[in-house]
Amino acid sequence: MAKIVWTEEYSVGVAALDAQHRQWIGMINELHETLLGGRARELDEVTTRMLVGMAAYARGHFEAEEEHMAAIGFAGREGHILLHREFSARVDRLCREAAAGELILNTELMKTLMRWLQDHILQEDRKYADRY
Repeated sequence: MAKIVWTEEYSVGVAALDAQHRQWIGMINELHETLLGGRARELDEVTTRMLVGMAAYARGHFEAEEEHMAAIGFAGREGHILLHREFSARVDRLCREAAAGELILNTELMKTLMRWLQDHILQEDRKYADRY
């Protein structure tokens, strides 16, 4: 499983949102590197810290993205917001599990996080980006 590399394919044509997407990719890549690094003692701490950071980051990013969609009159905004809420709920659940020592970071979890981010940007976010 390779880390995510930013390419222009991920661009939604809005510099602030692209910068946020790059930052999010960096967070997932850092978590991935920790997992692959085999640093078992750090893994639980880093997993919890990164998931909590991801949850907070997602809230701010989703808010900015939703404001942008409203400003451009994107017709698919409500459905897109629902996807954001579902992902936020999933990450919040992972945060609780990690804090309780119930979550084990593994390649399946990393694939899920990476796939969601890539699919969301390349499929869902492209829908509002294609309005330009």
